[in-house]
Amino acid sequence: MITRFRSQIVLIVLAVALAATAYFFLGTFAKYLQLRAEFGSSQKTFKLLQMRERELDRKRRILARVKSFVDKARALGLEKYRWDTYEVEIKEPVTFEKAAEILNQTVSTGSYYFKPVYLHITKDLKAAGETDNAENPPKSGMMAASGNGDIYLNLKGSFLARAR
Repeated sequence: MITRFRSQIVLIVLAVALAATAYFFLGTFAKYLQLRAEFGSSQKTFKLLQMRERELDRKRRILARVKSFVDKARALGLEKYRWDTYEVEIKEPVTFEKAAEILNQTVSTGSYYFKPVYLHITKDLKAAGETDNAENPPKSGMMAASGNGDIYLNLKGSFLARAR
C-alpha cells in the first residue's frame, strides 16, 4: 500500500519542504531588506559623525588660536580693566592751525586709540549756531565767531588709553 501512495507521499513531502523553504526564504529576505535599510542609515549617520568630528577639530584649532591670542594680549596688558575711556566733544570755531592740531591728536598710537563718532567741519560760523548778537554770548568754552575762528569744528568721539 505504501508503494501505491509513494509518489503522492513524495509529492506531499516536497510540497511541505517547498512551503517551508519559501517561508524561511521570505523571512530571511525581509530581514535582509531591513538590514540593508539600516546599513544605509548607518552609513549616513557615520558620514554625518565624521563631518561633525572634522568641524569639531576645526573649532578646537580656532579656540586654541583664540586662547593663544588672549594669553598674549593679557601678557601685554591688554585687559579691559587696564584701560580708561575719555569722551571728547568739541563744538566751537577754531583756526585752521588749531583744527589741524586737534585732528592730528585723533590719530591712534600704541598708548591710546581714538574712536570717532562724528566729525563735521563747516566754514559758515553763523549756520553752525554762532551769532553776532550781544544778548546771546557764545556758550562757555567756545570762542567768539568774530575773528577767533576760521571754521566751525564739531567733533565727537572717545579716547581709549592705558590706565596707569
